[in-house]
Amino acid sequence: MGQIIAIGGGVSLLDGGTPVDEYIIAQASNPAPRVAFFGTASGDAAMYVEAFQALYQQLGCTTTNVPLLGRTPDLSLLLEQDVIYVGGGNTKSMLALWREWGVVDLLAQAYEKGA
Repeated sequence: MGQIIAIGGGVSLLDGGTPVDEYIIAQASNPAPRVAFFGTASGDAAMYVEAFQALYQQLGCTTTNVPLLGRTPDLSLLLEQDVIYVGGGNTKSMLALWREWGVVDLLAQAYEKGA
């Protein structure tokens, strides 16, 4: 079974990361974790996605972006991840899209598998 690490209140990937990012990675059972980024709440903002990928790749991760806006996502990727990082933004809009695409159920499955 996985774990949920909830953060907020000004922690920003755009600031170059924090010890929290290192902690998140350290919780993965894989020493070179596969990390998926959900930027749905920020409208899949390119700057946010790029900042995530740069930081987490620098920290030794293989990263995957899971965009939901403007395309049909390959959500099966979620079940292959060690960590699923959900970016901040408009949570209400994000949850509406997640329900429409069935993301909530897939996240539950990924959690049960250890992500």
